[in-house]
Amino acid sequence: MEARASGPKAAKSTAGAILLSLGTAFVVAGWFGSYPPTLPLATQDEFLETTTETKNTQTISIYKRTFTSVDPLADAQLLREGFGLETILAEKTLFEGESLCAERSASNTLDGFQIHFFRSFITAGCDDAGAAYPQRWAADQSDPLPSLTFYAPSVAPFAARLRGINASFAVARGADDLTSLVARLPGAGVDIEVVAEYDADAEITASFASRDRCPKAFALDDSLDVLRAAYATYGGGTDAATGLPSLLVVSTTWPSLDAAATPTFLRLAASAYGATLDVDATYADACTVTSTRFERIAAATPGGAFPGRRLSPKTHLVSVRSVERRDADDTILADLTAAAADAHARNMRAPESGWDAFLDSHVGLKFSDDMTLDAALDAFRASPTTYFHSHATGYAMEHGAGDAGVPGSVWVAYAGDPWAFEIQGVYANPPHAFSVLDYCSPTSVGDNTLNTIVDVSGATRAGGPPD
Repeated sequence: MEARASGPKAAKSTAGAILLSLGTAFVVAGWFGSYPPTLPLATQDEFLETTTETKNTQTISIYKRTFTSVDPLADAQLLREGFGLETILAEKTLFEGESLCAERSASNTLDGFQIHFFRSFITAGCDDAGAAYPQRWAADQSDPLPSLTFYAPSVAPFAARLRGINASFAVARGADDLTSLVARLPGAGVDIEVVAEYDADAEITASFASRDRCPKAFALDDSLDVLRAAYATYGGGTDAATGLPSLLVVSTTWPSLDAAATPTFLRLAASAYGATLDVDATYADACTVTSTRFERIAAATPGGAFPGRRLSPKTHLVSVRSVERRDADDTILADLTAAAADAHARNMRAPESGWDAFLDSHVGLKFSDDMTLDAALDAFRASPTTYFHSHATGYAMEHGAGDAGVPGSVWVAYAGDPWAFEIQGVYANPPHAFSVLDYCSPTSVGDNTLNTIVDVSGATRAGGPPD
């Protein structure tokens, strides 16, 4: 058994008021304050009616974005109170009921896309990946590059709601006469964006120079007609409970010192199957932008509320963008990239071993069942600057009847970026010591049954795979 975290490696979480600085003060309650007594999982019967059980064929789909965060609960609270996104998970993991190992939360959008926030207190690099970088980034970025972009028919309701909870935000005129609302996540230190068609009810409060210098980094890859149709297909509209429009995911973006690094890695993964990717590259004086596009798949959740099927009918593609800005001060990004590379080399030298906190900031992809992950692992082993570790999944995507293989995920980091991917699929021959990821082990391998999970209501359960 691997070494375990124990003792006072991290301060225990305490209930109480947390003051978050978002330009103006935004006060939220602590772990066991303002949330309802229970957090029922989403059912979204209307969404399930648009799914199909048809088996995939050579398809790579996207289902989530995970951020490292100094306060996962606060991020989920802002998404819920300011943007109407349902919180489907908010909990912390303790070793033997005492030492705090991790905190995490998850939110859900219109089409089953999930946004996760995670903080580790024990894995290598957790101070850099989960705390120092977000704080430095948030303090430095006055001209934001949104990490997640959503479409909605209007941004004015979100502006009114954010103003009502004293959260800072900005509204700008975007490309193609779009209106863009940007708000910063307090724990993750990154920005999220809602774009809408010209919104006469939304007061323009800011002008971002980078949108003129590097317009491709902010432009929509699908037409408004495509997004309107997708929004209607998934039953988008104003939610009766929140009074806010539904949000449809459009893209996830990260800054990079090398915009080619992400598509280069993704091509490595796809090449193991002879699969091709939809990649667009745009070069300008101020920036290089690469955009890799994926079909959507509904995320699985504990309890199986979302079965992990491809969405049908196919509506729009979601872009994973890398933006290399040549006119920006990239000192923070360079520091983070170097810290991630060092953490990977120190802690994940051998394939299928070790862990570090930089893996916790990732995009979630799903390989179709006819693309067993074994082939991708072979490709990763042949790349000296690719670091990876596989685990069984406690709540895997649903797989078609008769599918052979063991469901799991591989977390992968690669040269050139401090970001990562989680690729979920099936293994024909699972790696040695294939186990569910243990948040209380510095190497991610351990005995989950020694852990205690505490949710926001204060209810506890034993560790191990979710029910």
